[in-house]
Amino acid sequence: MPRPLWLCLAAFALLAACTPLYGGRRAGALSEAPSASVQEVLPRSIAGAPETLAVTPQSRPPVIMAYRTGRLVHILSRQRWHGRTVDIYYLPSGNVVHRGDHLELRSARHVQRIARAEVRPDGSWEARWDTGSYSIPRHHPFYLLARDDAGEAGIVQINTFN
Repeated sequence: MPRPLWLCLAAFALLAACTPLYGGRRAGALSEAPSASVQEVLPRSIAGAPETLAVTPQSRPPVIMAYRTGRLVHILSRQRWHGRTVDIYYLPSGNVVHRGDHLELRSARHVQRIARAEVRPDGSWEARWDTGSYSIPRHHPFYLLARDDAGEAGIVQINTFN
């Protein structure tokens, strides 16, 4: 076999073997990969369609608590909220930045509404999210964003170690 033909066949075989690993992307096209938030989508049976919210950064966001019992996730706040209703959204992990002990919202893209709560006269609220037969991944933190109709917003992290 002539040398140029052998080199062409070897190059073609190498290209064919590497294409599945890199998805056939051009060199330098790593920025075109979908973000983690695009890939983290809950089933429509337990969450709404992905959407983008306009959330104003707050210097002192209200504290939110959340815990899981079986297939129910309880989300609540004892602090005073000023709106009438609070919508709770699943927040992809790529949208959150840890700053020490605090969580900072990087983006409100691709969030999915999971629950709604009425604000009580004292400003507190509580909601429950039934995850149904969907199994939330264990040993993996996930985040929720609560936003009321007055523009207040807060984030909570739930660790699913149990």
